[in-house]
Amino acid sequence: MSSVEELKSLIGKGQGLARSNLFRIILPSVIGGIKLNIVGELLNRGASNLKRDIPSQDINMLCSAVNIPGRSLLTHERKIGLVTSKTAYGFQLEDVTLTFRVLNDFKIKEYFEAWQNIAVTTKYELAFFNDYTENVIIQALSNSPSSSYDKLLKLSYAGLGRSGLETAISSTESVTYTCLLENAYPTSVLAMPFSDGNSELLELTVTLSYRDWKRRESNKEDLVDSLRDIVIDNSLDWLKGKLGKLGI
Repeated sequence: MSSVEELKSLIGKGQGLARSNLFRIILPSVIGGIKLNIVGELLNRGASNLKRDIPSQDINMLCSAVNIPGRSLLTHERKIGLVTSKTAYGFQLEDVTLTFRVLNDFKIKEYFEAWQNIAVTTKYELAFFNDYTENVIIQALSNSPSSSYDKLLKLSYAGLGRSGLETAISSTESVTYTCLLENAYPTSVLAMPFSDGNSELLELTVTLSYRDWKRRESNKEDLVDSLRDIVIDNSLDWLKGKLGKLGI
């Protein structure tokens, strides 16, 4: 039987016990080249709707629960002589469920409504699969000291301003596991019940389906993706200013 000291040593080698409340999600702000909550509403209602955009960091803060998906092997029984064994012939994936706190501006709900409207528009038009699917990142975090790549990722995630720099430098979070959902999209946005019998906080539950998932071995890819989103966001902010001056 193992001793307490051996268990403590094992936990130390593994950088501590993993905690379920330390996680981060990175959802896209661009789907198929379309800025969510911006381009479609801009064409319909004007530049004022640009204020409805919700940054990826805000989406992460509003997320109260998420699951890292599993993978089940599909098997059938194979009998050779008197011995029966199960052999694999494929695999099955499970959807990812996310729960979000809802603010009074309902931006988080509008975000997923806009995403679904790209797949099936309000004019009942269907888009191509690659036009409404995007990669989604789910990360497990720890409180151990951040590596250089973790700090760069946190900087790109928090923003390139002074406050983002201070957050990145002072951050004690590090990424311990990264799950990448390939070609993900929201297949279900559940109803939000209202009742005059209680005053509970509203939550939004969203189900994501995807083509496949994989574990990322390095944070370098996350850093590249985050920096790419910053370039896109800054370009769209510039466009917003130009359109505002034109009164569009």
